[in-house]
Amino acid sequence: MSDLSLNEIVDQLRELTRDLYWFSESDYAWEVRILPEATIAPETVRQQSQKPANAEIETVEFDPFFQRAVEEKDWYGDRERETVGRYRQLVQFLQENLHDLIVYRVGAIEVEIFVFGKTKTGEVVGLNTISVET
Repeated sequence: MSDLSLNEIVDQLRELTRDLYWFSESDYAWEVRILPEATIAPETVRQQSQKPANAEIETVEFDPFFQRAVEEKDWYGDRERETVGRYRQLVQFLQENLHDLIVYRVGAIEVEIFVFGKTKTGEVVGLNTISVET
């Protein structure tokens, strides 16, 4: 785990996700999020979301979630290969700088996605975006 400060991690995440969109029926950018609590719990994530209190929440493991984003297909063109490369950099950065990485999906159809982990000093930081899935 690196010795980067919270501010350095946030700055790097902003740079790594600039103009990077999740694969879904609509393109939404990633936003850097910092949780005020030192725990990563479903209820905390639900409070951070724009969804109603009774919205469905699902926990997903980090590696399987990002698998399709980091896997290059034979038929990919230059733009798709560049996006895969950027996702590989992002995943590597998250793995090297955060521990206890977890992904939450909140809601249905227009799903809010949160990727959180803890810094070496215990702060909770991560990303969120929206995935449209009909």
